[in-house]
Amino acid sequence: MIIENHKPIRIIGYPESSLTDGALQWFLLESKNPIEIITPETFLSLSNKDNYQYFVGFTLDMNLRKIVCEEIDNLNLDCVSYIHDSSVLFDTCKIGKGVFIGAFSVAVQHCEVENHCWIECYCLLPHHGKIGKGSIIHGGSLIAGRVTIGEYCTLNFKSSIINNVTVTDRVTLGAFSNITKDVTRPGRYVGSVARYVGE
Repeated sequence: MIIENHKPIRIIGYPESSLTDGALQWFLLESKNPIEIITPETFLSLSNKDNYQYFVGFTLDMNLRKIVCEEIDNLNLDCVSYIHDSSVLFDTCKIGKGVFIGAFSVAVQHCEVENHCWIECYCLLPHHGKIGKGSIIHGGSLIAGRVTIGEYCTLNFKSSIINNVTVTDRVTLGAFSNITKDVTRPGRYVGSVARYVGE
């Protein structure tokens, strides 16, 4: 299900990006509006930003992602969201704007997903937990219980975070890695149990 208004859609990203192209393909299936891909640089230079609705469709440069997301929110611009029909969201979930939730993902009771998050297929999101603004959760990742994930974090494929854990902003968790205690330092973490490996 796509959540949109009447304005033309601008996906902010790069044509060669798999995330940008993935968003485009899903939106084309359901949207009745014209859709165009524009680069982050083009978006930031637009003088008529109010004329469109947006989706942030790139992840490799998280600093630039943050600048774009903050610009959208500061100007209170319209955004497109996409929630796949096979995903399950409990009634008590709170989903922000510009969010993508892929096929067969589940967000259980009192889960909050903030603006501009990208949640891929087969992810489990935490009850009484939060996914911070602009964060990316790749396919098959599991977040169990009262977990708070900071802003602009990335959980790579089939990673996991266990109950009652808080993860600070700008943390990247490697594929097949898991976090079992609070993470207070931004940077990259890998392994089981995950350890800090640098910025």
